[in-house]
Amino acid sequence: MSETDRPRLPGYAEHPFRGEQACLLDAAWLHLAGDAPRPHRLPPFWQPSLGVRRTVGPDGTVSDVCLTLFGPAGRARLYAPAPGAEMIAIRVQPEIAAALLKQHPREHVDAKTPLGALPGFDAVRRLAEAGAPGPVLAGALASVLRQAGAEIAPARDRVSHAARLIRACRGRVRIERLAGHLDLPERTLRRHFTDRLGLSPKAYAGLVRLNALIQAADRQLRPDWAGLALRFGFADQAHMSGEVARQTGLSPARLHAERIGLAEISKTGAPALS
Repeated sequence: MSETDRPRLPGYAEHPFRGEQACLLDAAWLHLAGDAPRPHRLPPFWQPSLGVRRTVGPDGTVSDVCLTLFGPAGRARLYAPAPGAEMIAIRVQPEIAAALLKQHPREHVDAKTPLGALPGFDAVRRLAEAGAPGPVLAGALASVLRQAGAEIAPARDRVSHAARLIRACRGRVRIERLAGHLDLPERTLRRHFTDRLGLSPKAYAGLVRLNALIQAADRQLRPDWAGLALRFGFADQAHMSGEVARQTGLSPARLHAERIGLAEISKTGAPALS
């Protein structure tokens, strides 16, 4: 296996959506803790997810099935799953979340919210209770969300366009130039963007860039930090290190070592979350 093919976290898989689907859905993700789960650190991010939590025993028995809204993470945190814990979910683009999920991202920051019966999700719950494999559940969740998305026109307004542009350039954008491109006063863009997503375009761009950087580093055993700083638009490596430390509580090297299992998890700057 090459360094660029190195998986990011044991038990974790992520499958991005492409094309028109990506206007609504960011990625399907699965975390299967197994019998001896390893805690790992989550950086802050802003896409909410809708999915299933459940526990699978050593004999394959399924229990504690719960449809869950996984909110954005406003700060770095440690995830310490119990043995057998499984999470299978679809990450939703934040600018469409309120319309698609009927839940505003800012109302669920740093929370995992159990949901009751939702239209269209009874079949997903039955699959989860019957022990369907994670990829099957992810496909069923995506299908329901795509059907719901078909009933609401994909947003073509300037706030949605701004969010997509920020992601397309991996957060490397000056907000005044973005506002100019959209033919909007910067203050107007900031106000409408914050109303829709729950944070400013500058803050969102910072989270997009941070996560793109971390994911790029995760795919390397020995990251070229100076090269990554240049690639992601930081003034220099020191600037990049300071920003990563501010957002996660750790230096890039320490964070990377934790995430690929070469260092013990530190609780510095990140509350534990079960």
